[in-house]
Amino acid sequence: MHYQEFLDKMENKTYPTKESQLQAVRQRGDDIKHIRNPDKEVQMAAVLSDHLAITHIHNPDKEVQMVTVTRNGYMIRYIDNADRDVQYEAVKRNPMAIEYVNNPTKKMQMLAVTGNYLAINKIKTPSIKVQLEALRNCPSADVCILLSTFNSHVNKEVQIAVIKKNSHAIDYIFQPCNEAILEAIKQGNNCFERIKNPDEITVKKIKKIMLSKKNEKHY
Repeated sequence: MHYQEFLDKMENKTYPTKESQLQAVRQRGDDIKHIRNPDKEVQMAAVLSDHLAITHIHNPDKEVQMVTVTRNGYMIRYIDNADRDVQYEAVKRNPMAIEYVNNPTKKMQMLAVTGNYLAINKIKTPSIKVQLEALRNCPSADVCILLSTFNSHVNKEVQIAVIKKNSHAIDYIFQPCNEAILEAIKQGNNCFERIKNPDEITVKKIKKIMLSKKNEKHY
């Protein structure tokens, strides 16, 4: 008898019938590891008993995958080649689970940062739209922390959005654009020295901002 055939018989000898398999996994989901090629019903009973049972199921049925991540989104990390719907559900349940999704869609990325702005840390190349959504959901006190997770050269639109949220974040932007600096000054951060080679238009804007601030003090 071939070794693998012998092993199969020994593993299924403990639970020779489907009824005995179901009884076993309902009591302890982890026992599915002793069952060779369990069918969908046995897989389902196992993950309902213990979602960690998914770690012992090779190529789990889609419905089994879905039930597992519904109970715990992080379990997506143990499902190879998970269905896209299952991946989406996992991120919906736990935004940080996007770390274990290969090439997440833009929709998944948006879902993740909407649920938890820190999920952007788990996205390799977030789009500008995703970065802006993360910022929208981020408390102003955490903007500088969030900014450190972005690329060194932050897009102009993102820079301005960052400064509108927290003007002190200008110190964390590498080579900020003049528009972002002007926004910081408007918000009360006197960071004039950050402006490099200001043109005539920029100087006029600074004067306008300072005049506006001066007028505000008279009210």
